[in-house]
Amino acid sequence: MEATVAACAGFRVPARCVAGAETSTSRRAGEVTKRSRGHHVTFRAVESSTRLDRRRGSRRGDVSAFALKRAGPTTPKPTYNDGPIDRELLRAFHARVASELGEDPSAVTGDYDATMRACVRLVSSARTPDQAQARGERVLRSLLPRWFPGFFRLFIALFPRWFVARHAAAVTPMILPWLVGPARVIDAPDDLPVDDRGRPPANALDSLLASSSSLFSNGGDGDGDEDAEDAKGQAPGYRQGVLLERCRVLEEGGCASVCLNVCKVPTQNFFSELGLDVELRPDYETFECRFVYGKKPPPAGEDPAFDTPCFAQCSISKSRGGGAGATDATLPRWAVDGVDG
Repeated sequence: MEATVAACAGFRVPARCVAGAETSTSRRAGEVTKRSRGHHVTFRAVESSTRLDRRRGSRRGDVSAFALKRAGPTTPKPTYNDGPIDRELLRAFHARVASELGEDPSAVTGDYDATMRACVRLVSSARTPDQAQARGERVLRSLLPRWFPGFFRLFIALFPRWFVARHAAAVTPMILPWLVGPARVIDAPDDLPVDDRGRPPANALDSLLASSSSLFSNGGDGDGDEDAEDAKGQAPGYRQGVLLERCRVLEEGGCASVCLNVCKVPTQNFFSELGLDVELRPDYETFECRFVYGKKPPPAGEDPAFDTPCFAQCSISKSRGGGAGATDATLPRWAVDGVDG
């Protein structure tokens, strides 16, 4: 029983595996939560794209199956031309993942497929969601120079938050294509608004001119000048977003758990610790992913990124569901109807 709980918490079935706040068995709208020996594991069917299919068994310990989702666009995959620098960065990343797994980092080649397979092992061998995310964060931190956290905190302390968020967004497309594919800077989308709803200036020069103007303006207590500056500013979230046009990790890895626990959650946690909130919002239909700097991410229990079943193309699902043509993965019966096997 305990091993089964660990397997589910280890993201062999990643849908809502990060524990929510529920502590009792529930069958609301296809959602099932089971508490066992301190573990909370929640499975939720995404009704818009998949259906919860319970297969009845004749004895305790039988399994139930969840319909899987063929994620991603139907158009052909892009062609990536990895250059020497890209391959070297991939080799370094793969080596950090191998070290985290206890494998020989000197044996890695920087091959993208091999790197994604290692990332899948990173999450599938974890015993809990927290362990998987901690592994992902250690890999992320190991790729950065030791001086980076201190430098970034100083940068945050010296400049306005909009300035920091905008420059973080500007740098992101320059440093991530080797791993995730092409990206571009965008304004924060309407459905992912930044926390600060003030109207930022278009650039640092505009901010400086506006500040100088308010210092030398006459009359009143300055409230009117602040209102005028607000009216001239850009929309909240101006140039604070990044759009990954078709995330290569999602497409090549084919695993929602890798997305959530090697990329999304570790990145959000890392920047939050530095003092700059960011939310990553993957789209499992298009494989787009949006970064919004200056937006605090929601708790896992409220984050729609966690509301996904296993991907049909995921190697974990295939290995548990019966080969390359598998259409489902197995879950223990107790996870569906509360039977303790």
